[in-house]
Amino acid sequence: LVTYSDHQESVYSVSFSPDGQKIVTTSRDKTARLWNLSGQTLQVFKGHKRSIDAASFSPDGQKIATASRDGTIKIWDLSGQIILSLGKENIETFYSVNFSPDGQKIAGAAADKTAKIWDLQGNLIATFRGHQDVVNSVNFSPNGKVRNTASSDGSAKIWECKGKK
Repeated sequence: LVTYSDHQESVYSVSFSPDGQKIVTTSRDKTARLWNLSGQTLQVFKGHKRSIDAASFSPDGQKIATASRDGTIKIWDLSGQIILSLGKENIETFYSVNFSPDGQKIAGAAADKTAKIWDLQGNLIATFRGHQDVVNSVNFSPNGKVRNTASSDGSAKIWECKGKK
């Protein structure tokens, strides 16, 4: 139906907004792009120093979180302004990012074999350790009380809400 092709390098992920009226893409070109359904770029998100592997809309559709190989997760408003930058704890790469269902927390899956949860003030709430290889994906259950992770170690795990710091 539509081709979204303004990125300069490989596109790594695509995600619909909660209302289904926009999409966000991420790329090796160090940008994320917000598009309308007709294929027009609405905003380009610049600020990461390496590839962006994943992006996620907040439940209200007013924010976008990006996960990058520069070891940071950034939360943006839809005008392209950085609201918050997370990470930098000696993490090489974040592969996945997701908002909690209530939009009050953010989860990131990391190359250091962990997943991390922050509040939107930037406070680290929990670190989930137990995988033997990089964590590729992290997500919240619909009620927000449990988290699940998937790893290159060949396993997926479900975690209690408190995690292990």
